[in-house]
Amino acid sequence: MTFPLSLSKDKIKIVLLEGIHPRAEEVLHGFNYTNLRSYPTPLTENELIGLIKDAHMVGYHNIGPGLRYIFLAFNIFPAKQC
Repeated sequence: MTFPLSLSKDKIKIVLLEGIHPRAEEVLHGFNYTNLRSYPTPLTENELIGLIKDAHMVGYHNIGPGLRYIFLAFNIFPAKQC
């Protein structure tokens, strides 16, 4: 028996930030998550806000105080150390 997802996997926006192992992207693609962007270099606060404001999940390695407040402001589910 299968249950319908509340949102199809191609609609779930995932953003992977600096420090995330490249294998994380491969694994997520393997589970059919296709709306995935990876940013291996540091981003400015404005770039970060622009990228994650409509994200459903954000993968990160280290979280600073600024990133923590951005997550809270946008009600983001952070996936630590993907």
